[in-house]
Amino acid sequence: MSARSDPPPLEAAARRRALLLAWAAVCVFLLLQDTINALSELRDRPRLQPAEPFIWEYSSALLAMALAPGIAWLLRAAPPKRGGWLRFVLAHLAGSLAFCGLHVGGFVLIRKALYALAGSHYGGTDWLYEYRKDAVTYIGFAVIFWLADWAARQWAAGRGGASPPGRQLYQLREGPRVVRVPLEEIVAVTSARNYVEFHLQGGRKPLVRDTLAKVEEELAAAGFLRTHRSWLVNPAHVRAITPATAGDFRLELDGGVTAPLSRRFREALETLRASALP
Repeated sequence: MSARSDPPPLEAAARRRALLLAWAAVCVFLLLQDTINALSELRDRPRLQPAEPFIWEYSSALLAMALAPGIAWLLRAAPPKRGGWLRFVLAHLAGSLAFCGLHVGGFVLIRKALYALAGSHYGGTDWLYEYRKDAVTYIGFAVIFWLADWAARQWAAGRGGASPPGRQLYQLREGPRVVRVPLEEIVAVTSARNYVEFHLQGGRKPLVRDTLAKVEEELAAAGFLRTHRSWLVNPAHVRAITPATAGDFRLELDGGVTAPLSRRFREALETLRASALP
């Protein structure tokens, strides 16, 4: 089970609408473009059967329409952001390969089936040529979906849809239960094998099946700091920094929680020292 940030309702609704509108625009564009392409093929190659270019173009368009939402989903899972570029590049390189494989493999099967029904035969395809085209298509779709999502987030922020940081909720899944807690109530997060343990104000310590790296990525925008390979802390709850051994430090947090601050995480130490701490 996973934990994730819960966006404000207005923002979530705006992003869903933006995704649907962007997808609808992509579908309309593909249909218009492929209709024009088919008519051009008939004009330039008069010996073709009238249905052939429409079979070619529409089989490609329908597969692209069906696969386009997957690109939007992958953008949500691996967005372009500071500190996450390697993940972004690798995820979308794999995504472009998967898009091409499903797109080309799908339209080849459709064409073969339709040609067979007409008593004819459809040949193979040049995969390298198709991948070059599909890579450009993938990038174009990704840009469209990212811009639509960005515009929706900006619109929601302007309408008050983005809550102040202290009011944002974080969604925890404890088995079958879903618990929503304000971000400011999270004191620290620690790894516990295949789980992460949330230290909350009041002493509660819910366990969530997730990885600390994923939680760190989700909470980074709220200012949470990685202080140790097994610890993530909320700077707002740090009350003291005490020297430990071998250049390390110990953090005293609200609620009696003590967290390590490894010398390897120098940026976290500098950030904490720059704030109003003893």
